[in-house]
Amino acid sequence: MQRWRQRPPLWPSITTVIPFRAPSRQRPPVRREGRRPVPQVPRAPLALRSRHHRRRPRQCPSRLVPPGHPARQRHPSSRRLRRRFPSRPRARSFRRLRRPFPYRTGKMAEQALELARREIAYCETLLAKGGLNVLSETFRDTAEIKAWDHYPTGDVFDPTSGAQWFYHCHPAEEGAEEHGHFHCFLRPQGPQGPIHHLAAVGVDAHGRLLRLFTVNQWVVGDDWLGAEGTIALLPRFDVQMPRPSYLVNRWLTAIFAAYEPQITELIRERDRTLLTHRQPEGVEARQDRALEVTSEFKLSDG
Repeated sequence: MQRWRQRPPLWPSITTVIPFRAPSRQRPPVRREGRRPVPQVPRAPLALRSRHHRRRPRQCPSRLVPPGHPARQRHPSSRRLRRRFPSRPRARSFRRLRRPFPYRTGKMAEQALELARREIAYCETLLAKGGLNVLSETFRDTAEIKAWDHYPTGDVFDPTSGAQWFYHCHPAEEGAEEHGHFHCFLRPQGPQGPIHHLAAVGVDAHGRLLRLFTVNQWVVGDDWLGAEGTIALLPRFDVQMPRPSYLVNRWLTAIFAAYEPQITELIRERDRTLLTHRQPEGVEARQDRALEVTSEFKLSDG
């Protein structure tokens, strides 16, 4: 302790080697040109300068330079580059307007389709473990199956997405492979708003997917919507409800995701069929009972 007290303090030696100057005394150098002194901004160290600083002469801010002074002029290296794009955006092409989902292209679209196919297989495999299928789950609380009746009773409606569906079957026909089909709708404005039919999913007696198809307006009595408007509603079909079975709802949702390109083409073909259909005089094409199925996609052909 005695030796430490006898050592001289370090502060006097530092102040003598490195003199300290108060900040108030540090003023930028002044370059005198003419009568008015022009303050000059001190330059940054060489290591901190960019290539642009090396080209340009030392200039102070323009607000400190009087008007008309040569320092007000811009250096040639500091000219602004011309805009690479025109000031007015180009009009969208007709081909781009017709594309329903321009963001679903390329590798990301293929991955989304593959995930949807895996979800279909997962739901079917999980139901098969318990000896069930999508039809047995749909008829879970049904004692007797009647033709033309909706199952489950009251339909299935998701208030979050507005998706709705029901299953019904036609009278049995000899040699018919299809047992019935799921009619899928969407209510974009809620349960009290208009309802639009998207497509129908046909299955056999074991719940295996057979075909996708669209129907005429008189078949389901929905609020009519053109092809492009209906196609825009396809991504919104997402049923996440526990009734009648969560797996059945996820299975239907995955079908619309996995076969979205095919359903899109079916809806466009529906409008073309109605446009070229020759109905009896005084009957609208959408109300002609002779035209029921407007477009169809069989999975055996796909």
